[in-house]
Amino acid sequence: LGVGLAIHKGQVGTEVDWIGCHLSLKSDGVTATILPKRLDEIRAIAKQIMGSNLGSLGVPRSFVGKCQSI
Repeated sequence: LGVGLAIHKGQVGTEVDWIGCHLSLKSDGVTATILPKRLDEIRAIAKQIMGSNLGSLGVPRSFVGKCQSI
């Protein structure tokens, strides 16, 4: 397909960070933990939405987009 891969960003092992979360392989399954930075972003946007009754559609869209990855 001619698409380049960012091999230098690859991670190997039983624990990796991937799109806003930390994945950990255990003997009984996989544990996914949301990264603190992602939670802080979601919390800040939620406070912005709750503090205003007017706004653009960009803010709720951003909020939904960040929530979809968790």
